[in-house]
Amino acid sequence: MRRILSGKKMMFAGLYLSALVGGGFATGREVFVYFVRFGAAGLSGCLAACVLLGFFGERILRVSFAASADCTGTFLRSVTAGRAASFWNAVVPFFSFCGYVTVLAGFRNL
Repeated sequence: MRRILSGKKMMFAGLYLSALVGGGFATGREVFVYFVRFGAAGLSGCLAACVLLGFFGERILRVSFAASADCTGTFLRSVTAGRAASFWNAVVPFFSFCGYVTVLAGFRNL
């Protein structure tokens, strides 16, 4: 019997969800600030953002599984070539660290 959600798929799904929530996109305040206060235009923007996040999230997961990616480096090598993969492999952790530091700085306000 085929399992619908394997452990690896659940790990990637959790990673994607944590990136959205950690990035502040999926919290109520950000949805209000970026979308709700603009009325009908904001609602259509929210729907467009949901469609784009779903589409690109699915594509990234599909490429990751096809490449058997177990880290960002493997994924980046499968979608970029040569020196560009090395560049992005250095840039992604740097910006992840910057995001982490920003979150830590926000704890001070709690």
